[in-house]
Amino acid sequence: MNQVATLARLFAWLSLMALGGGLSVFPSLKTQTVDVHGWLTDAQLEYLYSLGQLAPGPNMMVASIGEWVAGLPGAIVVVSAASSLSTTVAVLILG
Repeated sequence: MNQVATLARLFAWLSLMALGGGLSVFPSLKTQTVDVHGWLTDAQLEYLYSLGQLAPGPNMMVASIGEWVAGLPGAIVVVSAASSLSTTVAVLILG
């Protein structure tokens, strides 16, 4: 299956479930990226999370995960899916 499409679906879903901030879905993120898809190891995910926490501004760990898995297209898709794209589509459908 296309990794970019899988990344888009996963991060759009996580974005919709992230009530209370991104850390609220970290256990699901870990399960999906490490255990289910095997894109990262525990150590790699912890490393990317730590880098995201060190950087000023919003935690861009998701862009790092997308880039790690599928290069620049993966990073672009993940940031789009994890930001406002998924909620915008949900509002358009439900509204």
